Amino acid sequence: MIVTSELGETARYVLSAFREAGQTIVSAESCTGGLIAALLTDSAGASDVFERGFVTYSNEAKIDCLGVHAETLAEHGAVSAETAMAMAEGALARSKATVAVSVTGIAGPGGGSAEKPVGLVFVGIAGPMGLFVEELQLGAVGREQIRAQTAQAALEMLVAFGLDEEEGESPKSRNSIEAEAEHFWMVPSAPSIALFLLEKPCSSSWAASVHAAVIKFPVYGEEKARMMKKSAGV
Repeated sequence: MIVTSELGETARYVLSAFREAGQTIVSAESCTGGLIAALLTDSAGASDVFERGFVTYSNEAKIDCLGVHAETLAEHGAVSAETAMAMAEGALARSKATVAVSVTGIAGPGGGSAEKPVGLVFVGIAGPMGLFVEELQLGAVGREQIRAQTAQAALEMLVAFGLDEEEGESPKSRNSIEAEAEHFWMVPSAPSIALFLLEKPCSSSWAASVHAAVIKFPVYGEEKARMMKKSAGV
């Protein structure tokens, strides 16, 4: 397994940022097999930030441990934005942490297809700012590199999307994300939820491999009515 000095430094920065913010982390990992949890617990005293971790490699584990719906897996597959979001939400609900990170992907060398090639990874974040998922297209760079690059992206996403504020910056508001979105739509089964599709995700300049992001926010009242009309093209 490739564990670079950059990975270690990023993990220590995540711990420091979350400690300062008074937030805690839970991980739900598939393709990385516990690497994110290992990186975060490599530093002494990490238990005040890292609350627990789930390694859910099989579909059954995702269902049993995280509450991912079998229908989600059947319809979208284990490697999908929908499953990554469900994993993050399930981990958060089944822990005492304030922020969850999830990863699911195809590390290879086999298992890829034309639709879902080796190196396709989804990273999810669930926390105070909402629910986020990013799609990474890492390419067939080797199993160890895919796992290492996934862990790096997940750690950076924890700070970018998991905390209410970044150092020296204010978080993106829902209105600014809506303005940047290529598409957005209301979730039919939950009309108080809006999904935004960002072809160039905000706050993601660190990852040239980012292909797209889906950001989920709750919406209420007049804003809900306005966005439902806009989503319908009214």
